[in-house]
Amino acid sequence: MTANLSFPLEFTLPPGWRTPLPPEAESAAGTVVAVRPERAATITSAGELRPDGAGLPEVADEAITTLRESGSRVDVLSRTEVGTPDSPGLAQILLLGGAAASIEEVVQCQAFLAMPDVGGSGVRAVLRFVMTTTRQHIGALVGDFQQFLGTVRLNTAVAEGKTKEEP
Repeated sequence: MTANLSFPLEFTLPPGWRTPLPPEAESAAGTVVAVRPERAATITSAGELRPDGAGLPEVADEAITTLRESGSRVDVLSRTEVGTPDSPGLAQILLLGGAAASIEEVVQCQAFLAMPDVGGSGVRAVLRFVMTTTRQHIGALVGDFQQFLGTVRLNTAVAEGKTKEEP
């Protein structure tokens, strides 16, 4: 399966997940790449080219600020730097709630991956993947999200402008 961002990605969905139907594909958080309706769960992807030197902790802080500015209460439950110096990543788990007590709390598992430009331009791609679900289902789904992240790859054939018929 592939996602069309400004850099094409490919990935494999864990069992029980499916691609979204057209009404499910819209999200302010990015492109919805997978849904699990019976668990009220989605996985979204977003990405941007970053010419600045902001580290992944700063990028993650920006995501939290955006959520707070939208009116959500945000509690950071955990944050861990992952990956290697050549392929850094950051994972955080957030508990979100609305200002009104009637709004159900949800959990977001966010993963940020940095892909530096091998040409040395200083521009890098920062990818963000977010699994959102209810507090009730997070324990059952966090392993699925980790499995999904382990399959995300740059689709080099598309990135290089090749099709399946071309060598």
